[in-house]
Amino acid sequence: MSLATARRVVTTGRTTLLPRGGFRPAKSKVTPEIRGAIQQYLDKNCQYTLREMQTFVAADFAGTKFSVQTISRHILGMLYTVKQVRIEPATCNNDINKQKRREFVLKLKQNQDNGDYIVYYDETNYNVYCKRRFGRSKKGTRATVVLPPSKGPNLQVQYAVSAEQGLVHYKLERGSIRMEQNALFVEEVY
Repeated sequence: MSLATARRVVTTGRTTLLPRGGFRPAKSKVTPEIRGAIQQYLDKNCQYTLREMQTFVAADFAGTKFSVQTISRHILGMLYTVKQVRIEPATCNNDINKQKRREFVLKLKQNQDNGDYIVYYDETNYNVYCKRRFGRSKKGTRATVVLPPSKGPNLQVQYAVSAEQGLVHYKLERGSIRMEQNALFVEEVY
């Protein structure tokens, strides 16, 4: 045994070594409450930036100031990764719409069985709305954000197709399509 070890045993009365290195909870500025708050921020909106979360933590926990790197390190430790956001409209898969789709499919199937000439009609828009494309979520889960179904007036395309003929008719409209414009388009198709 070395002389330094013998002196330590005599002065402290301890024969076992203290743990060296590693995580020391008493010295960590990021408490479990702050980690929980960061997780709530990300669950609320996966598109928050690290700087926004830094501001939220400073506002919610007075007297705490963290660097962006500290928040990033703790987010990675909670198994959150950055990935492309998948948009899920608020009205996409609610129970009412599922029932309406079921009724539509039953009627469509009945018309197909009758041998009716079926023309499929739809409209789509060119959207110039800008948003962030990336957000954070737990590993193995999608980063989703719920947005309203519409974001403003844009260029609309109306078109009609059939299985027998292909493209039957199409038309471009600026802004939202009203009932009169819809009726006029249907008359042009037939």
